[in-house]
Amino acid sequence: MIVEQMLITDDILLNASDLDGEQQYRLVNYQLHDFEKIACLLDRNIVTDLVKLIRGAHIPDGAAGQSLRVVAGLQAFLNAADILSDPGLAYNEFMDSAGLSTADTELALFRSADNLDANIYLDIALGLRSSVPPGAVPHFESGELQSKTIPPKLKPFERNIVTIKKALAIKASEVTDYQVMLQLTDWLFEKYMFTPPAFFFLCLYLSNGRISRMLKSHELKDVRNAAWDLCFLQHWYDLIKRDQNIQWLAATRDRAIREVARIMFIKNSESEAEYFERLSNVFKLFWGVKNRNGMELLERIKSFQSRIDHPQRSIVCADSHYIEQLSKEVDDEYSAICTRS
Repeated sequence: MIVEQMLITDDILLNASDLDGEQQYRLVNYQLHDFEKIACLLDRNIVTDLVKLIRGAHIPDGAAGQSLRVVAGLQAFLNAADILSDPGLAYNEFMDSAGLSTADTELALFRSADNLDANIYLDIALGLRSSVPPGAVPHFESGELQSKTIPPKLKPFERNIVTIKKALAIKASEVTDYQVMLQLTDWLFEKYMFTPPAFFFLCLYLSNGRISRMLKSHELKDVRNAAWDLCFLQHWYDLIKRDQNIQWLAATRDRAIREVARIMFIKNSESEAEYFERLSNVFKLFWGVKNRNGMELLERIKSFQSRIDHPQRSIVCADSHYIEQLSKEVDDEYSAICTRS
């Protein structure tokens, strides 16, 4: 019960079918279910914290050690509920910055963390231990990533980063943030494709509801970091759709990602009309109740959805060359604003 409440307070665990609920935090709910398997997709920061723990990091008392204690509590909970921990694209992201060899070594450490005695995690979460005993760590050989064929580009990453860069290029033309969203929506319809994680991330970022440091700067490093965060959401969505016999949860301590998920996903209990009504209320909060700003954007989204295969859209019959050329054009626009700033 203590660990369950810790996780609820942190808002770390997401269930796509009920993103505002707390049923995913109740161990008893995992004793009777109709799924072949339940798994939890972990974001990069949680994977990093698990590796820190397995390396013997000392957990200080109080707020300074809270992040590691919460992650330990999460892993204890997942073990108790027989839920598979999945690092997903965390190591694709790590390879992007640290290289294949370092990422491969860290993945072996994650496997050790995933197989650590759950009671050790529980003790850490409850403040009964301040570190993982070195002798308790199971050993896993590196080489897992070295033996795999890693694609040079991930489509979700490319789509997210192109969408973010285009929005920043439009913003540099000194139109209002709301006009950025309108122009971006028109461009996505005419030239590109609708990528929900990036689109709703930008809705949040360019609104009254912006969360501090959700995009730390417009520099490439921070733009790439945001694009990887959004890949986490896209990957979670794809996993849910891929196999209805597996229930996929997601774990993240990133508030912006949690809020984007709550905007992006249709709840199991919602019809499409009810989802758009909820989105309407969100947009009113984002851009004000007194004007129709949010409503105009919502109408464009609905129109986009209803005409997704319209021949007016350049992307409908496009080949890979078109995508590469368009990505280059957006890169050039983005580079130009970076040069000016």
